[in-house]
Amino acid sequence: MSDLFHPITAVLAVSIALAFLSVHMKTLRRMMGTKLGADILYGVYLTAIGGLSGGLASFIASCGSLTQVLTPEHKLASTLRLRILLAVMLSLAAILVSVKTPGDLLPILAVVFCRFVEIQKDPQRIRYGFFLSAFPWMIYNYSNGFYWPMLYNIVIATSLMIAIIRHRNPATPMDPA
Repeated sequence: MSDLFHPITAVLAVSIALAFLSVHMKTLRRMMGTKLGADILYGVYLTAIGGLSGGLASFIASCGSLTQVLTPEHKLASTLRLRILLAVMLSLAAILVSVKTPGDLLPILAVVFCRFVEIQKDPQRIRYGFFLSAFPWMIYNYSNGFYWPMLYNIVIATSLMIAIIRHRNPATPMDPA
């Protein structure tokens, strides 16, 4: 509990707030822009507390978010292979540098999965993919004793569920005749 009052925990708190807000954005560009800030701060926090593979995975996620924000929408499809290749190469480098146990692979694999999810144009599909990727992160954080970052994952998963429900397409009413 003493970690709660450590100054680095403020970085996690801001990251949680940004991540929470990001999944409620209606447009893809706003969602990814807000997620960019959350990913960077989460990476800083995890690296500072000794979670190198999680920190690197979060920085790779921020590269994906940055690319999504900077790439004009009409060019997203044409840069798809390059973006995925870059994410896989960065992930392989992160694996070589940081993986000491099989559990250290979880956040990196979750980030690679999210790169494939982010190629979707529909923010709702992206929300579903991000929701699924929260679980490997939870396992990673729990197995390493990173309990405050688990709070991040729980808040994000809960926020994603709310956003998925909130942004779902309304069912078309049946014709009573």
